[in-house]
Amino acid sequence: MRITSPYLALVIILTLFGGIFFSIGVNWWNDGSTKIPRKISQDDGSQQYDTADIRGSSTFGDTSKFFDVPLEVYKDVFDLTGDISAQLLKSIEEVHPEYSAHSVAIFTAFYHGLPYPLVDDNYLPEKAAILLKQRAKMSAEQAAYLEAHTIIEGNTPQAQPTALDSPSVSATAEPLKTAQADYSVTGKTTFQQLLDWGVSQEVIERVIADKLPSTTMSIKEYATEKGAETSTFKDALKLR
Repeated sequence: MRITSPYLALVIILTLFGGIFFSIGVNWWNDGSTKIPRKISQDDGSQQYDTADIRGSSTFGDTSKFFDVPLEVYKDVFDLTGDISAQLLKSIEEVHPEYSAHSVAIFTAFYHGLPYPLVDDNYLPEKAAILLKQRAKMSAEQAAYLEAHTIIEGNTPQAQPTALDSPSVSATAEPLKTAQADYSVTGKTTFQQLLDWGVSQEVIERVIADKLPSTTMSIKEYATEKGAETSTFKDALKLR
């Protein structure tokens, strides 16, 4: 049987689009906009998406889908508004400088008791800590980390040194021994708060290599004005 050009073109089109629609139907289709995390094997032989593959360029929608955490839960514990499904995880720093994409990844892992690299300087909000404790899915190590890395309402991180902590005070700053141990510095911390916590003006000026700016200015605002990373000053001024 001879196939004419119009019929051949029709067959090609039907085959092409039929394959695409079938792939979408069985969830095989990926147009490149969805970042699919890699999978790792569990002890029982099952496959699980790797929480360590949650990136700042991942969206809340994709993270919710792959790790089974409702979007409304993210919105509630991180105090976010509107439709966040297409919002990148790293954008949380624009709304809440004290949190990062790592904060979201840690919450996601702890939500299901999954492993995640525990690194100092990543904090979770009080709402997140309350919910995670209620779910009781965390390991003992994760629970201890959470206790030391929770920001109580009022933007005061209740961070105490633990075995997981690693000092990161810069060489230009001496340990702030006179400061209260209950407090730690975040991007929202103002210079007035540092002074109130017992950090001397001399120490602050030595760390920032400049005169003390307006005391109402936050660490993040100062870093932005100087064209520097917030962590440059935040880590150096961290309270021990």
